[in-house]
Amino acid sequence: MDQFTSEQRRQLRAIAYEVVRELEASKASHRGGRQATTVSATQTASWLPMGQLLATEDDVMRALQIGETKLDEMVAAGLLKPVFIDSCRRFDPGEIEQLRERLRRERVVRTVKR
Repeated sequence: MDQFTSEQRRQLRAIAYEVVRELEASKASHRGGRQATTVSATQTASWLPMGQLLATEDDVMRALQIGETKLDEMVAAGLLKPVFIDSCRRFDPGEIEQLRERLRRERVVRTVKR
């Protein structure tokens, strides 16, 4: 297991914070400047460990209660868009929350249509 010094952890957190800020700014500009609806760095999802800005694959699989294969299928289908830090695949918690809410709404619609 790799051990990071406190300075390296601080630098990684700073990089992750900048990535999240850039993602939110990019999303806002693609929506014509409308307010971003994703979870901000200060308002993290309840399923995400305290102080963590981006979700790991394990975090996402736990939050959605899916396996690795299903996660890969969802990424391939474009339902989830990963953020890469070198070779590490991370996910925006706001997008995960939006997907969870959409899946809840679809489940209710399917249940009512039966």
